[in-house]
Amino acid sequence: MDLNLRMPPWLRAELIPLGVVLFLTPWLMAPVQGHHAWRQSDVSAVARNLATESPDIFHPRIDLRGDKTGITGMEFPLYPAIVAVLMAVTRSEADVWGRLVSLFMTAGCWLLLVRIMTRRWGINPWAAHAACAAVPIFPGYSVMFMPESTALALAVASVVLLDAWWVEQRPRLLLWCSASLALAALVRPYVIFWGLGLLVAWVVALRRDRDKALPLLLAGLGALIPFGLWYFLWCPHLVETYGLDYFYTGGALVKNLRLLASRGFWAPFNQAFGYYLRYSLTPLALLGAGVAFGVLQKTPRIWWDACVLVGIPVLTPLGVGLVSGGHLIPHMYYLIGMVPAVVFLLAFSLDLVLRTVRPVFPLMVLYVVMESINTIPAKMSYKDPAVDLVSNVLPEVSARVAREDLVIVEDMGGQPWHLQQIHRRGWVEARQKLEDPQFLEAAAQGGARWVVYLEPASKKYALMGISQWRTQLSATEAPPTP
Repeated sequence: MDLNLRMPPWLRAELIPLGVVLFLTPWLMAPVQGHHAWRQSDVSAVARNLATESPDIFHPRIDLRGDKTGITGMEFPLYPAIVAVLMAVTRSEADVWGRLVSLFMTAGCWLLLVRIMTRRWGINPWAAHAACAAVPIFPGYSVMFMPESTALALAVASVVLLDAWWVEQRPRLLLWCSASLALAALVRPYVIFWGLGLLVAWVVALRRDRDKALPLLLAGLGALIPFGLWYFLWCPHLVETYGLDYFYTGGALVKNLRLLASRGFWAPFNQAFGYYLRYSLTPLALLGAGVAFGVLQKTPRIWWDACVLVGIPVLTPLGVGLVSGGHLIPHMYYLIGMVPAVVFLLAFSLDLVLRTVRPVFPLMVLYVVMESINTIPAKMSYKDPAVDLVSNVLPEVSARVAREDLVIVEDMGGQPWHLQQIHRRGWVEARQKLEDPQFLEAAAQGGARWVVYLEPASKKYALMGISQWRTQLSATEAPPTP
């Protein structure tokens, strides 16, 4: 008897994602801070500048300017562009719009994963939803001002569409599959390995059904060409032309290959367990791997299941490590493409628990969900004490500083994070630079009109016009009159 039949009609598995969203509400409403604040600040800046400065999506702009235009090399800014539309329509630059887009994309990805698990493998919905909630980085990044959730949702959609096309052979399904993969890889290049499904399908078609081979080849090329044009031609062009590079591509491939072969490179991967899989849940994942092996023996299209269960999760860390090298270690979200595989393994094991030791199942669901949501604040904290340093000056900045005015902000660490807090463009410099007359002269000529500095007495940020700041600095430095 199905578990749902023993429960009241209102007690449905969908209560799990609803509870997770309620838990994450404080992150939705908080300003950009805490976990990867620098990265979130740059993405937010691109969205705000698309909405207020220039809608040119091919020349994304961050807030750091100096003697530059702010145009930077980065992933294709589809996610910031979506956020920018919401900002423009609502005439609000609130960070909540970026987080709502991430949440929406996570919800779409979550539902796709549940659909795969319940319809293809017959996993109980309670086990499927609990497994999605059990991987901390999955719901955790649903409230980050970052494009990871968008990329993952598009990547998962591409393999779902591929599987549907293989059965139905409707051209539009393969077209959407190619487009989804192309956009996923453009939004975040580290999910390009989800294209393995198209590659394997093409090889299988060459051996079994050659009529499918050419459409699959064209679909694969259709996804790869935009990826290659952006990351190997346009992105380097932006860096060389405009001089700003915030895109992490690591070092030379040969150097990264040596890193992959060293034991020391893989040791920090223990950190990934805190984001993707708690140590306490490792036995469940291993149990799920055993169940998955049995599933592969019975599936009608073993190549598809093998890709999503084995191929993609194995290829992702190897490929990402080869491309990003040492940049991978502090940026574990580069491995976001592994999330579905971890979800699937946990779902297989939870479903087995349900079928074999049913009385234990509710406690197991409660345990895996609580383990995850308790991990999120520790790994992805949203409260940064530094916010209190800036909060008191925000009303004054909003009232006195025009949107197009350039501002010099005293750096207390975090670089673009400071500009993000005041929602203005300009410079982030150490106190030494703020007291350098030559720098101030050059900055004023470059359009700087304001200085946001840290008052030594109150330990809070304050606002002053650059002319007044320079006058005050000159008076301080002037020698006493004899």
